[in-house]
Amino acid sequence: MTGATFRLGKLRTENGELPSPEELADGIQDDFTVRSEEEDPDTGETVEYAEKGRNVFLGDGYDEYNFCFFTYVADTLESFRIRDGNDIEDDSQIVLETAWVIYFDNGQFAYQSRQDIPRAWIPRFIKKRAGVEVTDNDFVMDSIGQDEIENWYDRADRISKAKFSQVSEGESDLSGAGEKLQELARVADGLSFSTGRGDDGDLREATLIDEASDSLEIASLNVKIGDENMITIKQSGRVEISWNESDWDQDSLPRNRGQTVRTKLRPYLESIRDSRSGD
Repeated sequence: MTGATFRLGKLRTENGELPSPEELADGIQDDFTVRSEEEDPDTGETVEYAEKGRNVFLGDGYDEYNFCFFTYVADTLESFRIRDGNDIEDDSQIVLETAWVIYFDNGQFAYQSRQDIPRAWIPRFIKKRAGVEVTDNDFVMDSIGQDEIENWYDRADRISKAKFSQVSEGESDLSGAGEKLQELARVADGLSFSTGRGDDGDLREATLIDEASDSLEIASLNVKIGDENMITIKQSGRVEISWNESDWDQDSLPRNRGQTVRTKLRPYLESIRDSRSGD
């Protein structure tokens, strides 16, 4: 089973004209280009940090959410400690980090969350390779609002894990079990529940979980809808998905991955898109 956590966002441009997936796919060549130059603090020499895209697949022919899927590759600086005799010294080296990326025709995008890849790198790479000017306002990262996450709570066929956090001060007037849950969430810095039963069980079978969903904020959910694998939805805008690619050959990987990621992320991207429509 293959799994990945994706961060969701939307590209911004100065004139509002967004690059198409075709323009991005055409602009991605399997060659490294300089992302930034920095001075080595020890030697004073200029160090170049590069990036590129590879394994590109263009998915077109859909009514909407045509896409460009690719693997982003970037130089990152890794710091570590080494032993020199009895001494411990700090050192660093440039290492490659990769992330899957999918960009859609409406400007929405998703990329595999990586600790060593700052959130600005990938949307700016998309703009540069599509021939769009890079600015200080290149993108916006998405969060998943309470109305949206509560909708998934209600829609899910099964919920195996849930994490709740307290609502802001003064936002609720609770009594009974709701008040006790609010107090516990505040003291415990949130509440987490799990069925602990593998592919079986639904937390909503316990009335206290419904009480928690009404009286607290939902921070994350593990939901199952239909025949899909379990998906994790986080208020932070991260969506964790999984799929089986054991019977895919190497030539079909970019196509199959891209189509699978599109299918699994699209409901959440549409939910965010629709929540913006009134802005």
